Amino acid sequence: MCALPITFGRDAGVAAVALDDSSVSRRHARLEMIDDYLVLTDLGSTNGTYVNDQRLTRRQAVAPGDRIRIGRFDLTWRHVDPNATMAVDDAHLTIHRPEAPPDVAARRVVEAAQAHNQRVGHELDGFLSLAHGFLPAQPPLLAFPDSHRAWDDMTDRLPDLFRRLTLRRAFDAMPVLDARPEALPDRYLLRASTMLGVFAHAYQYMAIDPPAALPDSLLRPWTTVSRRLGKQTPAVSYIDLFFYNWRLRDPSGPRALDNMDLLVPTWNNAAERVFYLVTTEFAMGLTPVLGAMLDAQEAVVADDPAALEGALLVILDQLQHVTQAIYPQIDPNPRARHPLDQVLWAKTVGTAGVPIFDGAPSPSGTAQPQIHALDAFLERRDYGSLVGQQSTYLAGYFPRHWQELVAALREVSVRQYVEDSRSSALRGVYNAMLNAYVGDRGWMGLHRIKAYGFLEVAFKVGRQVTTGARFTGLFKDRTWDKVDGELAVVREERRPPVGAPVVFGTARRGRVVTGESGAWTCYLDIDVTGQGVHHLPGDRVGVLAEHDDDLVRRTVAALQATGDELVPLTPRWRAAVACREGYGEVDVLPLRTLLRFAQLRPIGREVAKRLVKLTAVGAWQRVVDARMEDQWELWDVLNLLYAGGYDVTRLWKADAGEHDAFCAVVAPEPFRLYSIASAPPPGEPATSLKLVVGGLDYTSARTPWSYPRKRQGAASHFLRRAGQDGRQRLSLQIVATPRFRLPADPARPVVMFAAGSGIAPFLGFVAARTGPGENRLYLGIRTPDEFVEHPELDTAVAAGRLHLSVAFSRADAAIQFDGRRHGVGAGQRRRVDDVIRAEADALWELLRPVADGGRGAFVYVCGSSRFAVAVLQALTGIVPGDGREFLRQLVADGRLAQDVFTTYLGHAQQTPRVEISDLAQHDTPEAGYWMAIGGAVIDVSEFIHLHIGGPHIVRNYVGMDATAAYRKVLHHAHAEIDSQLSMYQIGHLRRLQFGARWGVVLDEEGLRSLPLEELFRTWVRFLYMLVAMRNALSADYGFTTSVTTLGEDPRELTPFKAQYVVEGHRRFLVSYLDGLLHDDLRTLWQHTVGFCDPQQDVRQLDAELAALSARPDVALVRNSVSAVKELLLTGEDVPRVTALCRTYAHADVQLLSDLKSAVLQGIRAFEVHEADVVEQAGATLLNAVRDVLTAVSAYYERLAGQTRAQGVIADGAVEEPIPVDRGLPGHGGPLLLPG
Repeated sequence: MCALPITFGRDAGVAAVALDDSSVSRRHARLEMIDDYLVLTDLGSTNGTYVNDQRLTRRQAVAPGDRIRIGRFDLTWRHVDPNATMAVDDAHLTIHRPEAPPDVAARRVVEAAQAHNQRVGHELDGFLSLAHGFLPAQPPLLAFPDSHRAWDDMTDRLPDLFRRLTLRRAFDAMPVLDARPEALPDRYLLRASTMLGVFAHAYQYMAIDPPAALPDSLLRPWTTVSRRLGKQTPAVSYIDLFFYNWRLRDPSGPRALDNMDLLVPTWNNAAERVFYLVTTEFAMGLTPVLGAMLDAQEAVVADDPAALEGALLVILDQLQHVTQAIYPQIDPNPRARHPLDQVLWAKTVGTAGVPIFDGAPSPSGTAQPQIHALDAFLERRDYGSLVGQQSTYLAGYFPRHWQELVAALREVSVRQYVEDSRSSALRGVYNAMLNAYVGDRGWMGLHRIKAYGFLEVAFKVGRQVTTGARFTGLFKDRTWDKVDGELAVVREERRPPVGAPVVFGTARRGRVVTGESGAWTCYLDIDVTGQGVHHLPGDRVGVLAEHDDDLVRRTVAALQATGDELVPLTPRWRAAVACREGYGEVDVLPLRTLLRFAQLRPIGREVAKRLVKLTAVGAWQRVVDARMEDQWELWDVLNLLYAGGYDVTRLWKADAGEHDAFCAVVAPEPFRLYSIASAPPPGEPATSLKLVVGGLDYTSARTPWSYPRKRQGAASHFLRRAGQDGRQRLSLQIVATPRFRLPADPARPVVMFAAGSGIAPFLGFVAARTGPGENRLYLGIRTPDEFVEHPELDTAVAAGRLHLSVAFSRADAAIQFDGRRHGVGAGQRRRVDDVIRAEADALWELLRPVADGGRGAFVYVCGSSRFAVAVLQALTGIVPGDGREFLRQLVADGRLAQDVFTTYLGHAQQTPRVEISDLAQHDTPEAGYWMAIGGAVIDVSEFIHLHIGGPHIVRNYVGMDATAAYRKVLHHAHAEIDSQLSMYQIGHLRRLQFGARWGVVLDEEGLRSLPLEELFRTWVRFLYMLVAMRNALSADYGFTTSVTTLGEDPRELTPFKAQYVVEGHRRFLVSYLDGLLHDDLRTLWQHTVGFCDPQQDVRQLDAELAALSARPDVALVRNSVSAVKELLLTGEDVPRVTALCRTYAHADVQLLSDLKSAVLQGIRAFEVHEADVVEQAGATLLNAVRDVLTAVSAYYERLAGQTRAQGVIADGAVEEPIPVDRGLPGHGGPLLLPG
């Protein structure tokens, strides 16, 4: 006998049970215990493994008495009582070899670290264990010995000392405690390092202005402790700030946010607690990954692909868990269970870890040991980016055990084994695991999006440094974009997937159901057996479509080509083509083939603009100006361009590097997303993916910019053809949907609302919901002939697991159930929202929170944007009290999820026209919140409460064009996000017509001609800059209503808050106002004068600005800031400082409102007169520019008077300079360590 797991095979050198039969593979099958089940796995054998004469496709649980056949051997098994006496016939024994795990270096490092830490009684050489990963095996110590109680006592005082700005005085008075070994044993070093580091950083960053030096009470013991830990320079490490800075509320409870508090809180506010503890829990959640990495490397050494697949699945599952369950707890939604306000984070936590001394390492996110371990396991080699260099630098400060593990994990190449195996299943699982780590929807992708929101808010409210880098500049420099750019680069430094990042499947014959209206739905199965596809209910699959021969022929003809021409590919196109089965890495394709893979219908906005710029064909320019390009396909656009005189053959004749090459102009087809309508057994790979595909057919409109023609959806018709063929190979990507997941508690009720093909994800939900929780599905379809019987729904209803309600909107019919199956009978036409209102009481009982006596159901909506709006409005109406607030709370609690899909909703000219001047005025709660994205005007007044990124990031862009920011976080590339815009769309921006008008301007580029349209754009940019500044400043000063320290009244303007108002006012004068006047207003003046008064001296504005700067009022306002700050820090006359702070906040925001009002006069003049604006309203434009300067002058005069009224005269004070930009490296602060 031998212990499980055991391997069966022909070769006694690699198999625990050797079977002497040439038909048995060297390593044939594996038997192991998984969750109390005995599981048999075929290891890719040549002749297969059979259970009860049925061949295994992958793995299967076996029951006592099952007959296992491997080659000529029949095997059976039964449970044996190990305490019973029994006799075994030696003739029945096979040759066996005890299995021992291969000896890999990483395993040896972990085992040695565990043994060492246990032997010495501390973990100073690095936390490392299979049970706790990179976290301490024992919870952090909660107290020092009596000799060092002064440090413990100071911890409880920190929030109050911060609030009153008296912290430095308290530490100056604290005694110097001895941190040498004879006074402080080794077991206390980690607590001392955490506490002293937090104390030192609190001293450094309590006030805006840093101290000249740290007091001896901190510096001396901190230096001693640091050097005892091997750190030559005192610094807060990742261990100090995160891994050792927690305590358990219930020592017997889990290491999770709800059961943890900070060991050494600084402010003890919500932002500090949530950010630090979730980051720590994230590392805790990755603990199983450590063991799985070791198992994976051992499987490679043992040549055990089944074991490798199992280990990779553990990594995949844990990455998905931390990404979808733990990381989202960093939630900016103010209604969330643990809300984290981004402004509060920026003002407190965001800079708390920035190193104090030159050359000191930082506790940046690039110092996370679990990330370094994953990078080593996945064989990252490139560290050339700014963030990559920092990562390498910080790894040099890791404790010994961590450094040894990272080095050891590089010794075995899992990736190479997967490549060499040629196994589609292994490749699929490996790539899925890699995607869960670095993909757009994996941890790094979601981290980048979340980080962008936090950093944008932070930099707009004054943070100029991260724990990783220091950045400075004017408001308009968009520093946060630079940081985001670095995060994008560092993701690309990870190794790419093995082969193309796709799996391949075969479409099986599908069923098409066509209704009376002609609308059709295709029900399709895709065979993905052996592809290593693992997905969860609610996930989507991306499908790469191919165009039909007729569309390709028309496009070839429009290009004046034969289709056989070879077209060179750009890097983007090469990557896209590699995702097509059978192509791999190619540099050229025949034009006909290229067109099958190109985005031909409809024309997208970006391609439309490229063609305008490329061809200068006026007819097409007018189409694009009207935003009607989506009524066209590429072939008829090409015909229009050809008729306009453009040589369309240039597109396929140009080299790949030229701007007019086809592949530079036209994008490849993207993956089109469909909800998966099936669910595999838990932990098992999918063998098929079921899809419900709604057909897209429409007729383009007859308008001045388009003509009527029947159009088709590219992907839906491709999948219909694939279903009819029954053999079509498909390129697929599994796309996780972390916000569309079933509840973790199977007893929670689930309520699902679907329209038409929106039933798809809920078929998977119903298949997976076999527990006690109630399930309700409300389905809306048009007519009975569109109703399709689903056996899985019949079974669930018969078993009492599902309540199904179907509403027919265009027929008097109703669904009936005879105990076995559903059918259609007589009834009354109604919509799903009608059913919601009819069943209001029952639904409210389900939706009501458990804490209020309800059942706390989870709600899911899947359908078009119009359907989603109707459902949400109906749900709002059945809630007693404030229904909108209830839905907002549902979203914050994670109990409302939407899967809104795109469909044809008409063209841009059917929506109302909105003026830019109207858009700019919708930037307050009273006026409502609007923004523009891609020309569409979106009313986000309600959405701002639902946005998963929190309200701040939305509020940053209200009243202006948000397209650039929207695209920056790749929302435009995610159809499920992009489609939600139509739920809130109220119109399109009206595009003004300026014809060919132009003028001559004299600016920094010299004397040049300028189109009138560009003058208008200069005005719009200036307006949007004002709006963006006002949005940011409102958030900045709104910080004063936050609870910044434990126990404070949010209405109190504490000294700690007041200093940020003073600093915000200084930053407004320098970073906002100076750049606005001396750069942006100057450009606006130069361009406007050139058009409207060429005889005017363009230098007049410079003279007026110089005169303004020389005025005593201006000098007083700017120079008094340092005097007010001094009053605040000394604690003298706090009421006077508080009054001035409130004056600053009101005056600064009001100035931006006044400037916007002045500029809007000019914008309205453009909107009224368009091409004739210079002749009809030139004086208005010039006066509007002068009004800006007048408003600034009045601001200084008014604020100077209020400053004098508070008795502040600022004699001898000078304006504080902006500190010099220290460049990166982000590894040190302004102080030098004393010798």
